[in-house]
Amino acid sequence: MTSGGTPPSIAGPNNEWTTVMAPWAFVVAAGAISSSALLDPAVLNLGDLAWSIGMLVLASAASALATRRPKMGLSIVTPLAGTGWALMLILATGGSSSGLSLSLLLPVTWAAINLAPRDSLTVLISLAVAEYVVTVDPVSLGDGLRVRRVGIYLLVGSLIAYAIHALRKRLAQFDEQRSAANDRMRVTITALETRSREERELRRLMDRLHASQSRDDGFELIRQAAPSLFRSSGAISIIDPLTDELPAATTWVVSPDDPNVSIPVNCAVFRQASELTWQGQDHCDQMCAGVQATACRPLMRENTVVGIILARLPEDQTDSLPEWSADDEFRHLLAISAEQFSTWITTFELRESLRELSVRDPLTQLFNRRYFEATLDRELDVAQRTASPLAVLMVDIDHFKDFNDTFGHAIGDQILQSVATLLDEIFRGSDMAARTGGEEFTLVLPNCTSDVALVRAERLRSQLRDRVITVPGIGAVDPPTISIGIAASPPFGASREQLLRAADHALYRSKHAGRDQTSVARVLD
Repeated sequence: MTSGGTPPSIAGPNNEWTTVMAPWAFVVAAGAISSSALLDPAVLNLGDLAWSIGMLVLASAASALATRRPKMGLSIVTPLAGTGWALMLILATGGSSSGLSLSLLLPVTWAAINLAPRDSLTVLISLAVAEYVVTVDPVSLGDGLRVRRVGIYLLVGSLIAYAIHALRKRLAQFDEQRSAANDRMRVTITALETRSREERELRRLMDRLHASQSRDDGFELIRQAAPSLFRSSGAISIIDPLTDELPAATTWVVSPDDPNVSIPVNCAVFRQASELTWQGQDHCDQMCAGVQATACRPLMRENTVVGIILARLPEDQTDSLPEWSADDEFRHLLAISAEQFSTWITTFELRESLRELSVRDPLTQLFNRRYFEATLDRELDVAQRTASPLAVLMVDIDHFKDFNDTFGHAIGDQILQSVATLLDEIFRGSDMAARTGGEEFTLVLPNCTSDVALVRAERLRSQLRDRVITVPGIGAVDPPTISIGIAASPPFGASREQLLRAADHALYRSKHAGRDQTSVARVLD
């Protein structure tokens, strides 16, 4: 609070007390004192009384006008006019009324409530000087008594002014503390609302991620949701386990003018597996595409870094909240997002592994019987609806048990893997190969006739004979031969059981005819 100017009143500069109640309170109090002094006056000077009433009207008008136009400097006129009113009242009544002491203190009290300390002191001194001067002639008082009265007025007025100003100062401090507390509360509420919104958005995103069918679909969901969630540009990179490179899985920007964010191969987060926050140009060895304020967080699976999430610090959040709060809130969001994304990646990979285990043969990595039967039913339905051909091949390794017993199970497994590799090499990507028994394989060839299937079957038999199997301690040995049975729809294919039974009969004919050959199912089969 400065000494110059008009400070706010106790309740504030724009409140009911200052604008309405203060002038009327002054008028009522002054009127009550005037009435008390005039009830039984020993002396009554009508001229001085008129001046007293005029001063009271002037003080009231100045008070009312000052509250509405504070820049006009009328605030000090009120207590000075009030002083004139009190002293003229003394002259009018000859100083005989007991209420006059209150009349002299009323302007001092009003000044202490509404004016700065310097102006209050001016009013108090003016009151003391006027009291001394006015009481020289009209009121017969000795010099010593007048001095004592002036001294008493100064002392009492000073105490009143000091007490009121001390109260105003304390209330002003309370008001500042309340304002600061309100500001902190608003910041806290804003931060809590922001965190609640972010957590809701993140929760919705995670629900959609866990329902996604592929990792690419999941990263596309992140790309769409991240600008609203982080309110800044960013990127996620997943480490390639074969090359240790960091290709970007997804990137996002808030506006077209934002620079794309990329993560360098030798990112410090990847090396340290910890969070890093960079401000200005104090970055790691390679700056992340020139972005000046970024935060990085590793994506962890158990104790291994599988990727990195990087985002710029949002400028709007830094402007709307204290720097420390905005920074902490953003880093908190990035931390829980990294944790949730890591969980999703781990869960998705685990789910894919379990799915692979449920449909794949662990030795040959071909599909198992359960998946084969479901696929064959689906392909048969498509073939019947589109009137397209479909072929099934049954492949059986000849004398596999004897070969396995002679050279050992490890060599037998090598034979099975060689056959599986040939199936992948020879047949199309749309064809499906499965291991349906110990040494038995079955293939589904959509949109393929029995004649085309026969050509591919013969190619398979030929290439398997050209393979060389190396047995430790023995050397190279000829691989076993295979027998193949083919059935096509049409004429077969009314059901999966019928088609497989026809292919099995064709395979039996190949075995019965001496093995190492291919047979095509006939209607008579």
